[in-house]
Amino acid sequence: MRKFKFRLERILNFRRSLSERERTRFARKVGEQVHAEEREQNLRNIRDETIESRIRAIQEGMSAREIGNLHEHLVRIDETIEHAGEEIVKAREETDKARLDLVEKRRDERAIELYRKRKHKVWLRDFYRDENRTLDDIGTILHVRGSGSKDI
Repeated sequence: MRKFKFRLERILNFRRSLSERERTRFARKVGEQVHAEEREQNLRNIRDETIESRIRAIQEGMSAREIGNLHEHLVRIDETIEHAGEEIVKAREETDKARLDLVEKRRDERAIELYRKRKHKVWLRDFYRDENRTLDDIGTILHVRGSGSKDI
């Protein structure tokens, strides 16, 4: 039995490896985005706690210096939150770009896979046609031999 041989198998394997690398890159970018969002949320929680501490400090009659320190801390946290927001935007852009790259690589791989399937169907059709032709020839030969011996 002949074996199906796809001439572009190496290219298909290469495309698969590119898709797998792109999936890994995409997963890493998603992880970075999630990490940036978690960091921003943690900073917001710290800011909320600092605001509560400042309110308590004012109510408890802490010194102006301590309240000023809490205010400075809030200002720095707000700046850090703003920077974290910029990191989130950047991470989302990189994630979107990685998603588009993944879709493109997967589309290339899928196109070659479809071409391979079509070629395999054609090969199967030809293989079975040849096999049927051979079986028909054998049947004809056996029929002729069988009918020829009855006549004699």
